[in-house]
Amino acid sequence: MRLEFDIPSRGLLGMRSRYLTATRGEGLFSTQFLDYGPYKGEIPHRTNGSLVCDRAGLTVEYGLHGLEDRGVLFVDPGVSVYEGMIKAHQYAFYKFRAS
Repeated sequence: MRLEFDIPSRGLLGMRSRYLTATRGEGLFSTQFLDYGPYKGEIPHRTNGSLVCDRAGLTVEYGLHGLEDRGVLFVDPGVSVYEGMIKAHQYAFYKFRAS
């Protein structure tokens, strides 16, 4: 499937990361400059957040299981993490600190 859009460059900031997350790294994403155009109005802000570790240690399956419905996890059980490490992409605007 191929989709083409005319989007202001400032509207694409962060889009590649969101696209690759949504397609789990399987999608192809490319851009090409079209022309200079008039101001298109405000661009909505990011609506995603992140799940951040609140302490160092090992991840446990029990703890990750409760977070699965909140976002896409980047770590598996038994992985060593540090405080402040992002462990998931969240579908909400705020940061959620999780142990």
